[in-house]
Amino acid sequence: MALSNQELEAKIDALYDLAKRLQMERDQLNEKARRLREKRDKLNSEVRQLLEKANEYRAARDRLNSQIKAYKQKRSQATRAAKITREKLKELGIDLKKLPRIRPEEEIKDEIQRLEWEIQTRVLTIPKERKLVDKIEKLRKEMEQPSEIREKLRQMGDKRLEADAFRISSSKMHSKILALSRESQQNHQKMLQFLDEARPKRKQADEYHQQMMEVIKEADKKHNELTQVRKQIAKLVEKEKGLERKREERRSLATEKKLRKRAEAALEKLKAGEKVELDELMLMKEFNLM
Repeated sequence: MALSNQELEAKIDALYDLAKRLQMERDQLNEKARRLREKRDKLNSEVRQLLEKANEYRAARDRLNSQIKAYKQKRSQATRAAKITREKLKELGIDLKKLPRIRPEEEIKDEIQRLEWEIQTRVLTIPKERKLVDKIEKLRKEMEQPSEIREKLRQMGDKRLEADAFRISSSKMHSKILALSRESQQNHQKMLQFLDEARPKRKQADEYHQQMMEVIKEADKKHNELTQVRKQIAKLVEKEKGLERKREERRSLATEKKLRKRAEAALEKLKAGEKVELDELMLMKEFNLM
């Protein structure tokens, strides 16, 4: 059933009202999505900064762990070297714990000269001078120790020094490892701190993202509905224009009939010898009646 002109206009008006409502709802949803996007992006930016900090401490921790690994290898090498040296000393029949320390003769001579110079150049009390003289005598006796001890030291060479050096090196490595381990642990804790701080922010950002996607989906739905309504409006408006054209055509046709009748009447007047107005003459000419 064809719609009347009033019914058509009423339907178009209703669709326009619906389109306005849908557009408003869509725009409100888009604005809500925009706000959610801003919140999400802000949190993601904060998360990135926290992760960058965490990665800095992770990298520092890993560098320290690499150093620790290298020092552990050196410590193991020093420990093994010290063990090998001790075993060599045992092969020579040398017990480091029982072996007295034999200083080089030059070292003993230097100390004797220093003490003698002190006795000669300083004013000393008798007890003090006697004490220094006794010390000089002990040093001279130290230089006269049994040759077999010196022979053992000669055979041993620098083994004792090597053993001590390796032991000291191993101890230093161990101290360095402990210091680096503490620093590595501090960096690890800092890394965990930033990761813990980033975790809830990332979760909240993901929630904002999910909400935003749902809002965008609803906004798209409203937009599609709006598009369909606009298409309906366009069709009805086109239909309304068609009806208007038909009405114009009908009005034009009716007017043309009236004008033709007037021109024919004027023609009859002219044939009867009656007076004809100028506009009537023009109408007769327009319809080719003269």
